[in-house]
Amino acid sequence: MNIREKKILVENLQSEFKNNSIILVAHYAGLNVSQINDLRSSAKEHDVTVKVVKNSLAKIAVEGTEFSDLKSELVGPSLLIFASDIVAAAKIMVDFAKKNEELVIKAGSYNKSNIDKEEIINISKMPTLDEIRAKLISLVNSPATKIACVLKAPATNCVGVIDAYANK
Repeated sequence: MNIREKKILVENLQSEFKNNSIILVAHYAGLNVSQINDLRSSAKEHDVTVKVVKNSLAKIAVEGTEFSDLKSELVGPSLLIFASDIVAAAKIMVDFAKKNEELVIKAGSYNKSNIDKEEIINISKMPTLDEIRAKLISLVNSPATKIACVLKAPATNCVGVIDAYANK
């Protein structure tokens, strides 16, 4: 890779660091290209980006961003996950790590604070933003359903009484 290509790659990484609110770091030694592509495709479904980059370029790109504390984690074969939804990113990483032991979760950064492996695992157990929205919608709809059932009950009872009287 020549210097011009490296500069372009660093600029792209800097924009990823600036446009996302969470970055997770993992080691991917032992994973093949097919497995990494599977991770990328599952991540893409949830607006999460997975990148494998040289640590030296990632260290240059992270400089001056809120994620600069992650420089110490950029050692060995590093895989970076960029996202704006912390729960979605954590779920994707943890689920993939359960299926593929070669992926080793290291650390991450969110809201200008570092998070370790245990925190990432705990975050992955939380409901995603979409799941929370679905629960809220069902809670809003449930009173309306109950009201409809209550209003429908007298008519149903009345029909039942008339039907019983007719059968008699």
